[in-house]
Amino acid sequence: MYPYINSTDDVESHAEPLEYPKGYSTEQQASPSLAGGASGGNPFLFETAYKVQASVENIGERPGKEVAQLYIAYPQSERFPTPPKQLRGFEKVYLNNCEKKTVNFNIRVRDLSVWDPESGSWIIQRGTYQVYVGSSSRKLALHSEIVIQ
Repeated sequence: MYPYINSTDDVESHAEPLEYPKGYSTEQQASPSLAGGASGGNPFLFETAYKVQASVENIGERPGKEVAQLYIAYPQSERFPTPPKQLRGFEKVYLNNCEKKTVNFNIRVRDLSVWDPESGSWIIQRGTYQVYVGSSSRKLALHSEIVIQ
């Protein structure tokens, strides 16, 4: 199976078994973890928490395309460090010249969540979330906030 292993004769056995990590148990849990649920995780994570609408307009003389991108900046935390902005949605829009369209984004519970290893679940932090829409992470024309207390 492993062509680079010729023999197991040189393997040392440990007199004492290796220790499990703190909090680990070989016993089956009586109840599922908070992160549990159906296949793919807790279905609640995929419910829509907020809706964002943005207008995209072609002010040029020719038809074109634009990719509207939704970014979220989480509240800064030493316990849950996150990148400055995270892409949470995008949509390509085809526009004729002088045409304007509305782009809709659904922010799911999962889009606002961070993993908490202590509870073994996704959590939403209290604080202010910055919401941006633009054509790239460096060109964010629209900005709003979500405050979670």
